[in-house]
Amino acid sequence: MPLSYRQRLITLILFIGLGWLALTVAVASAQTVYVDGDQGVDTHDGTATAPYATLEKALRHPQVKEIILRGTVRPKGTVTITGRRIRIVGESAKPVAKAPEKSRKTSGNTGKIVGKVGGLGGQVLASVLWDDWVRDEEATKGKVLYQREASEEPPVLWQNEPVDALGMWSKLKKVETRAECVDEAGTWMFEDGRVTVHPLDGGDPGSTIEWPKNQFGLMAMFGELELENIHVRGAVVNGVNVYVGRLLATDCVMANNGFNGIGGTRGCGIRAVRCYGLSNNNDGFGLHNNAFGQFIDCVAKNNGDDGFSPHENCVMILRGCLSQGNMDRGVVAIEGATLIIEDSKIYDNGGQNFSLEGKDTRGYVDHVIAQNAGPEQPNARVINGAKLLMHAFEDKTGHPVQPVTPGHGVVHQTSPNPTASP
Repeated sequence: MPLSYRQRLITLILFIGLGWLALTVAVASAQTVYVDGDQGVDTHDGTATAPYATLEKALRHPQVKEIILRGTVRPKGTVTITGRRIRIVGESAKPVAKAPEKSRKTSGNTGKIVGKVGGLGGQVLASVLWDDWVRDEEATKGKVLYQREASEEPPVLWQNEPVDALGMWSKLKKVETRAECVDEAGTWMFEDGRVTVHPLDGGDPGSTIEWPKNQFGLMAMFGELELENIHVRGAVVNGVNVYVGRLLATDCVMANNGFNGIGGTRGCGIRAVRCYGLSNNNDGFGLHNNAFGQFIDCVAKNNGDDGFSPHENCVMILRGCLSQGNMDRGVVAIEGATLIIEDSKIYDNGGQNFSLEGKDTRGYVDHVIAQNAGPEQPNARVINGAKLLMHAFEDKTGHPVQPVTPGHGVVHQTSPNPTASP
């Protein structure tokens, strides 16, 4: 029996609707890709049943927003997020106890990023992926360009539309010729296997920043990176580096890296929750050059220098954190940094447990326990014009901690911070 007009119309509407639904599902699924360092293949399509093998391949996916990581992934070099937001999640990782005194479990299926190229106990990332930029002076017009070799145009590096909070570099315009790139600031081009960039006026990195030349594990450079249940170890420099970008890290381990576990610089923003910086060659968590970092229920332990360390005009907030067994200071702020510590513990460090150093360096301490500084070291000190407000700063026995104040350090007892969040 032939279908009536009404039946045909309903059938057509259902067909179109199902088609749009399928397209929507396809687009949504395309935004999440899977990487399995043990069983994946880069010629797969990046689905849960046919995962990629490498992060580099996943990041070249044109619509990716989330990467589900399985097994052990070994990048060829620094994995950099620029001009976009990316979330990387270790699949089926076991939950971690909130108490910072307890060691984090890293077994099971937690995603790991490692390398095996000599040095640092054989756990070092190999070559650099995105950050081998070369400064190129234009002799005829006095312009400064930056170039990088590339096998293909990297969609992860630039995109046409501006993205919130990703900075001036997200606004760069693509041009077709080198002459156009030379003539117009804020442009980039791709030709003969090479990316060339002409920075925006006032944004020349040669005058304000230095492009990193070393190998990092993961980097948010003018981009935003979210990590969950990830173990990053064996980078030559920082395990995770944030460079004029943003980082949200939850339930992660940064261990045995050549410099810091997590490092941030140049006005970046970091929020880390239940993260561990363990046995890194320098600091567990370090901030430089006007960076901001909030660390909640985090642990810095057995690092080669300091546990938590904000520098040049940075702001660092610690809540519910532990810094223990680091070679030098447990927590230190220097060079005009601001440090706020609440409900935290600082034990058994090789130098001072707590130190504020230098003019314009400020600190606020509320319900903090510090115990067992290094040999002949004060438990806490405020030196060379630094200033500290403190409330309930005690040792394990409940006795007040009295910071030493050489070089005109200033210490004031104060009431609890009425604006502090729980």
